[in-house]
Amino acid sequence: PGSVLTFRNLFLHTLDEAPQIDGYRDEWEPLQRNLARLRAPDNRLEVSLFLGRHERYLYLLVGVKDATPAYGPEGDRVELAVTDGDGLLQRYRIQPQAPGWTVAERLLQGDEWDGTDVLEPALRGEWQPHPQGYTLEMRMPRTLIGDRLSVRVRDSASGQLLASGRMFPADALGYIVERSARLQAMLDAVTPAATRIW
Repeated sequence: PGSVLTFRNLFLHTLDEAPQIDGYRDEWEPLQRNLARLRAPDNRLEVSLFLGRHERYLYLLVGVKDATPAYGPEGDRVELAVTDGDGLLQRYRIQPQAPGWTVAERLLQGDEWDGTDVLEPALRGEWQPHPQGYTLEMRMPRTLIGDRLSVRVRDSASGQLLASGRMFPADALGYIVERSARLQAMLDAVTPAATRIW
């Protein structure tokens, strides 16, 4: 079916205000040019990713173009691989029974889910369908996420996988890249008027 693994770090954008976690993309529209995009070779599956921070939370937008969205134990899923504050690998799965409010499940063993249900209520969000697929918005406490994050989307109909990076081991995950306040101050000091540098 054609799966894609990219080696992409995710840039952490600073948000002026916290987005409403409702599964709709309206308030993300001004940020469209900042989305990271993953696409299957046959264009049947496409994923847009955005990672933002407001105060003590990270916000993840996962927009999926998928002609055959499905729910339940055999349905579509989004997986997160992160390092925690101690640098240890933690894996989570979001696979709702139906559209609406969803909570991540922590994977306890190996690369695939072992049948054990352990909810992580601090990682929660909203999964909503849209005409071309579905949208997942997640809110995650910054204290649970270290400096690495990879996102993987699985389409249940085709078996295709799109991933921003490896899901294990911990040192193979993509980095969360944050703006450096010190570097920004240095750039501001040498940037001509009416010019943007990033």
